Parts: sequence; C-alpha cells; structure tokens
Amino acid sequence: MLKVEKLALFDLDDTLLEGNSHIEVLNCYYRTKFFSSIITKIIGKISEKLQLKILYYFYNKIPEYYIQNFLMPFRKDLLNLLLKMQKDGFSVCIISNAPIELLTKHANYINVPFIHAEHYKKYETLKKYYEYNYLFVCTDNISDIDLLKHADNNLICCKKRKRKIFKKTLSKANFYMVD
Repeated sequence: MLKVEKLALFDLDDTLLEGNSHIEVLNCYYRTKFFSSIITKIIGKISEKLQLKILYYFYNKIPEYYIQNFLMPFRKDLLNLLLKMQKDGFSVCIISNAPIELLTKHANYINVPFIHAEHYKKYETLKKYYEYNYLFVCTDNISDIDLLKHADNNLICCKKRKRKIFKKTLSKANFYMVD
C-alpha cells in the first residue's frame, strides 16, 4: 500500500478523455455508431450487465494490435489540471473500469499510474492501493458516488441534466460542464 499526503484521482472515460474509450474503439473498429446508439443505451437502462456482456463480446473480437494502437484525445483543460496538481504536490492516479488495455495505453501515454476497478467498486479498490490524508476526485460517473462521498474535494464532469443526480447525493459538488 502506498502512503501519500494528497491524492488526486481522475476517471478516464468521458472525464480525462473526450469520450468513452470502450465505446469508441468498438465504433471505430466495426465502423458503426451502434455501440453509442440509443438502442445500446436502452439495453443499458434495462440491464447494465447485459449491455456490458454485449460490449465485451464484441471488444474481445478486436485484434490486440488494433487496441494497442488506439488512442483517444484527452480533454486539454482536465489534463492540464492533472499536471498542475502533480506540480502542486499531489500524487496523481487514474482510476477506471475501462478495459485494462485501453486504460494502460492512455495512462502510459501521459505517464500516470492507474488502478483498474470494477463498476461501483472504485472506493473499495482504492483502499487496497492507497492511504492518504486528502482526496480529490474528478469523474463523470454516477457509479463513483461511493468514491465522491469520501473525497475532500471533487470536480464532476457532466452535462447539465446529470447535475441533479449528483446534487441529491453529495453535500458538496463542483461541476465542470461538458457538451
């Protein structure tokens, strides 16, 4: 376990990246928008497990070389925030439930350590790797509420319509607007 004074955690998909790497690699490889379509989103509302099974079924058929070379654009302002926090003495880490190959590729690209965590288990996973006195969390995921509840400070990247969900659950929520 790593002991640090100040820890800054950043989610990968739709937070540091301008989109969801898992969905985008599928759309790019299969040359479709099906994986980001309303149909896939409806499946996810009905059963998140079924949606993930479908996504991983097709993901596992993509050649390894394609995934290893897939790199999405970072949100420049959030990447700059991450770098500024590093300079300000924070230990910085990406925590994500993105496929491990995509997480590794993007984290290595910006030379930042990472933790792979299951859906809804980021805080539980974090406790296995870090001990800290101060926690900052930057995410877009409602599934990260458990992590956000333990944060001393946060930045939530979301569209305006998603704000209500975070505000209901968190006493203090700082928002970064995305389109």
